[in-house]
Amino acid sequence: MMKAWISSLFVLAIIFSFQNCQKAPHVDEISSMHLSSSHASSSKINLSSEQVQQIDVLIEEKETITRGGNTYDLMVNKMLEIDLKTGVFQVVSDLGGTPARYCLTESFKNELVSILKTSQICKSDTVKDRICAQVIKPAYAQILTDVGQYDLGQSADSCGSESNDLCGDQAKMLKGFIATLKTQYKTLNCAP
Repeated sequence: MMKAWISSLFVLAIIFSFQNCQKAPHVDEISSMHLSSSHASSSKINLSSEQVQQIDVLIEEKETITRGGNTYDLMVNKMLEIDLKTGVFQVVSDLGGTPARYCLTESFKNELVSILKTSQICKSDTVKDRICAQVIKPAYAQILTDVGQYDLGQSADSCGSESNDLCGDQAKMLKGFIATLKTQYKTLNCAP
């Protein structure tokens, strides 16, 4: 009986060891695969046809904190959660605490709405013919509409596969707006 069990385990080990074996593709097959998958397809989402309700913007700031009698300078991620209808936004820090409340000026609000309403989101698909390192890149902004949610600039590999961003120069305009807002948001107090 023991010999039967050992024999059957040996046979199973052999079967499983050859399970993933396959013949490597020939050079001609590789080049034909390369030609058929060399282009990544992309699709566009027009934001003018959706009602943009909120945009969350990720910024990084240096903060000085004191803990246990020691002072530390830390780079802290902060999320600016901007309601586009009211222009009111909260700043939520990775360090926690009570979110701070601010208000966009009318000109800031109009500029942001103008950028978003005239933009399209380009969505790139996975590039299949390149080797990409697994590098997680967080979104620099997240747009919430009545239809869906779009993470801008987020990607899970070094090739930027399956990432969303505003098309063309609109991404540069939004990043420029964010850079300006980052330097001025602490002065944008809400009217009493």
